[in-house]
Amino acid sequence: MMAAEIYFEHDSASFGNKMMWVPVALGPVGAAAGVAGFFSRRMAKMALPITSAAYRRRRHGRSPPRQTGPGTLTAHPPPGSITAVAYRMGGTMQIRRRSSSAARWDIDRVVGDVRTGRFERSLSALTAAGALVTAAEIYFEHDSASFGNKMMWAPVALGPVGAAAGVAGFFSRRMAKTALPIASAAIVANGLQGTYLHARGIAQKPGGWRNARYNMEMGPPLLAPLLVTMVGGMGMLAAVLRRER
Repeated sequence: MMAAEIYFEHDSASFGNKMMWVPVALGPVGAAAGVAGFFSRRMAKMALPITSAAYRRRRHGRSPPRQTGPGTLTAHPPPGSITAVAYRMGGTMQIRRRSSSAARWDIDRVVGDVRTGRFERSLSALTAAGALVTAAEIYFEHDSASFGNKMMWAPVALGPVGAAAGVAGFFSRRMAKTALPIASAAIVANGLQGTYLHARGIAQKPGGWRNARYNMEMGPPLLAPLLVTMVGGMGMLAAVLRRER
């Protein structure tokens, strides 16, 4: 999904920098590693962390800004920070060699944190940080379209709400089980709504879906709102995890 969105955004800039092909190429690789990791424990601890780390280490460039007019739903390319959050979810696993003869994987430590309840607080804090970063990015993207649709303010407003709920969930078990899932569910719902609005914006451009490739490049990024839902997904996951006593 991210590779497809990035392809259309970078294609609108004619892939002026060869490094623009890197995230497009890493998309299928990451998808294959994720599927392999789903079925194989060995692949989950080997291929998945390597591909995720490869993405995090590359520099995220931005395409040139587009000229937009008031009242349009057109925005800049989806922010690299949102995409990085998605890869970070799969990239918490990195290889580390211990003094013992066998190699130990950091994912085993993460599993231990999940079992003891420590991971729930970490995920709450990550949700708070992700909500602030994505809200800031979305503000600049929608500001370039002059907030032509009032619904453009919704994800901006939900950012601080998600951040506050994440911080509260980090310090309070009660808030992690009440406020955090409510705020996270609102972010997920808004992301789905944003996908519909972006699809409608593409359909309203000249040629509509008959001219899909051009309109997806020059219109609002179709899949970007779905990437924002990953922040809400992290908060909902944190809410269902056990809490460290």
